[in-house]
Amino acid sequence: MSTPNTERLFFALWPSAAARRGLVGIARRLPAGRRVRSANLHMTLAFLGDCDAGARVRAITAAQTLAVPPAFTLVLERTALWRRPGVALVAPRETPPELEALVGRLQAALAAHGIPLDKRPFRAHVTLARRASGEMPALRRPIEWPIEEFRLMASRLTAAGPEYRWIARWPLGRGGGVGAGGPL
Repeated sequence: MSTPNTERLFFALWPSAAARRGLVGIARRLPAGRRVRSANLHMTLAFLGDCDAGARVRAITAAQTLAVPPAFTLVLERTALWRRPGVALVAPRETPPELEALVGRLQAALAAHGIPLDKRPFRAHVTLARRASGEMPALRRPIEWPIEEFRLMASRLTAAGPEYRWIARWPLGRGGGVGAGGPL
């Protein structure tokens, strides 16, 4: 839980409206679990955890230094259930090279700016539900998600679940961030 002088930060990809509809469609077919709210569906690139103002500035600076790959399309083709944490998810069959490049460059830039990283390896997926169980439904068709930007997000935990707002975003294939964000 964040303290008054920190905020929980993470870098993520946020789905297009069409990709979000596809994600919601598969989530509605899940047999059991606590579904992630539609507005909160995303793919985490790097989780930073509780950060003070200095770490936030370093994270933004790190993202601004990235040589980002060109925009690309992420194709989500499979569903899965991580039984131990009870996470229902959708993922690509293979992580596209552009996504691997983005994550690798982001992690290197964050480390160079003194931001500690999660030790777990990156696994491209979108969480659809937690406390899930049962047989995962197959996708009726792949979900095509155009990846044109990545964002630095802040999360606040509430009784109703997490609330996210974007702090900054960076287009792929171009330099510079785009101003302060707001609630999603």
